[in-house]
Amino acid sequence: MEFNIKANSTAEVSEKCTENNTAIKLGSGKSPVYATPALVALMENAAINACDPQLPEGYNTVGIA
Repeated sequence: MEFNIKANSTAEVSEKCTENNTAIKLGSGKSPVYATPALVALMENAAINACDPQLPEGYNTVGIA
């Protein structure tokens, strides 16, 4: 099966900074700020949302670059 993901595909996600996604809570720092691991997960979620509608049924993506 051949398919192509369109270059520059976009999606937008957002999340409020709460006690549950701070650096303190996630163990990535000592400040009550939005944690880097939470930011990475948010970016990954946006990438999934940008790609999924373009994939055939049963397919998913794995980032490598």
